[in-house]
Amino acid sequence: MAFMKKRPINEKAESILGLGTSMEGTLKTEGSVKIDGRFKGQVVAGNSIVIGESAVVEASLEGSNILIAGTVHGDVKAEGKLEITPKGKLYGNFTAVKLLVDEGAIIRGECLMDSKPAPSSTDNEDA
Repeated sequence: MAFMKKRPINEKAESILGLGTSMEGTLKTEGSVKIDGRFKGQVVAGNSIVIGESAVVEASLEGSNILIAGTVHGDVKAEGKLEITPKGKLYGNFTAVKLLVDEGAIIRGECLMDSKPAPSSTDNEDA
C-alpha cells in the first residue's frame, strides 16, 4: 500500500535496554529510551520512549512522545503523541495530547485526551 508511510521504530535513544535483557525498578532519564527486552517498574523520560516489537513491559510510562510496538501492561502518560503500531498492545489507561493507533493494535483501558499537556503536580502546589 503506497499511501501507508513506514515509520522508523529505531529512534535515536540515549538509553537502550536490549533484546534478551531484563530489568526491574525505576528508569529515569532526561533523554530518550528504547526498550527491546523485559522491564518491570516505572519509566520516566524527558524525551521519547520507544517500546520495541520484542519488548514486554510491566510498568508505568511517562515521556514526551511514546511509541508502543511491543506489549505494555501499565498506565501511560504522553505529554505529546502516543503511537501504537499494528503489533503494539497496551493494557492500561493512557493520557495523551495526540493519539495514533494503527490497524491491528490492541488497547484495553481508559483514554484521556487533551489539547494541551496536563499540568504537573508542582503547578497545583503554587495555587
